[in-house]
Amino acid sequence: MLKHNIGVPVFRWLRELVSLILGVLLATQLVPGISYSNNSTLAAVVIVLALLNALLRPFLRSVLIFLSLPLVLLTFGLAAIFVLWIVNSILFYSAAVLVPTFRVETFGDAMLGALVVSGTSWLLSLLLGDDSNSRKTPPSPGGGKRLSQADDIIDV
Repeated sequence: MLKHNIGVPVFRWLRELVSLILGVLLATQLVPGISYSNNSTLAAVVIVLALLNALLRPFLRSVLIFLSLPLVLLTFGLAAIFVLWIVNSILFYSAAVLVPTFRVETFGDAMLGALVVSGTSWLLSLLLGDDSNSRKTPPSPGGGKRLSQADDIIDV
């Protein structure tokens, strides 16, 4: 019988939403060039950021990594961290353009804000537990029982 754990994707989605809310709130407190007018603006920014992350981030990330591939290879992948930070900064600044009552004065402020949001997300996943391994690990054969060397099987 096939079992599907619906709680893992819902928990991941809620954690990402909470980390976005807390990250944007923290960014407005820590970065002087970032502000919002009221709670409905905060909700709109979180929705816009979530949509931008879902729709544009994979494309921007792929294009910028491809364009910076020589630098990424030269630095053994370390430049990819900077490229991803730039992608997050572009999305953060785009949210300010799309939500008029959310203000980000400069792109440098957007870079700092993206860093705060990313750090908040990282910290929350560290505290709440990262469930990313649950979707990468295939289920064990035999319904979870441990197989011995004599029970080697080949799944086709």
